Amino acid sequence: MRILQRSFLFAFVLTIGTFGLFAAPLSEQPVEQVQETPAVIVESSRRSPVTLTLDFTAEGETYRYSYTQQIIQAPGTPVRLPSRSQIRFNPGQIGFLASWSDGKNTYEAGETITMPDKDTSLTATYEEGVLFYDPIHEIEYYSSDRVVTVPSVPDDDEDRVFVGWYDRQSDTLLTEDTYERTTSGACFRPVYKSLVFTRIALHSYNSNAVPRNTALSLSFAYRNRGDFVMNDITASLECDHGLVRILDPQPQRRTLRPNESNHHRDFFGRRTSEDSFTFVIDGSVPSGSELPFTLTVTDEDGVSFSKTFTLIVQ
Repeated sequence: MRILQRSFLFAFVLTIGTFGLFAAPLSEQPVEQVQETPAVIVESSRRSPVTLTLDFTAEGETYRYSYTQQIIQAPGTPVRLPSRSQIRFNPGQIGFLASWSDGKNTYEAGETITMPDKDTSLTATYEEGVLFYDPIHEIEYYSSDRVVTVPSVPDDDEDRVFVGWYDRQSDTLLTEDTYERTTSGACFRPVYKSLVFTRIALHSYNSNAVPRNTALSLSFAYRNRGDFVMNDITASLECDHGLVRILDPQPQRRTLRPNESNHHRDFFGRRTSEDSFTFVIDGSVPSGSELPFTLTVTDEDGVSFSKTFTLIVQ
């Protein structure tokens, strides 16, 4: 009998436990907190990054270009669309970026827009034209006209001479004031002749104490920093003082490709120069006299680069 009573009691305990009579009471949650939780979740989802896909695809009778770019950032933030100067394909075939469209809205190339609230695709449209682009001087001149006036480039660097505008796709060097377009597009960038003197040194003597009546050797090095091969380069040394006699009229003629120099390294790896001048200062020149020299390098087209320096007589 006691065994039956214990069995009934155990079954009763299991039953009321199943219905949660012994469970801990739920903590009360304020009504306003329950209402705010969904709003926080919605706001967080709105700020999640979305994808803006830019489709540069272009095709014609003899070509097809396919390229896409994706920008991923938060909705509502500013994003600048690619401009005409960001060239992906050959302008001679497809021209230049004109606008972007999602089928409903149209944006100019290079325009800054607001990032959409959802994933969006923009398709590029193109037009015929010509672009002159020089980021150094902040020149970005574009025209869809068949005949255009070529922009000028400031002459603001003594070590660089502007030669013209160059279109790499058509291998066209433009030196005239006007340009007539014969293809769907052309992108011109400035090209220069540039030469920089990297070393001018007086052998065995200090430039602040130069002796008189002595054969002095002056070596010099220079580098072609331009966009062209410089042919038949010659050098000359001049001094305004009449009592300085230059013995070597002209060093060896040279040809330098872009980024090449006229100097070489000796057996010990030291930088030396193969070009030098020899000159003599007359003994009658007073001690302490400042003698101005000008070193000039000229190529076959007559483009010259000069460097002025001063030597002081001992």
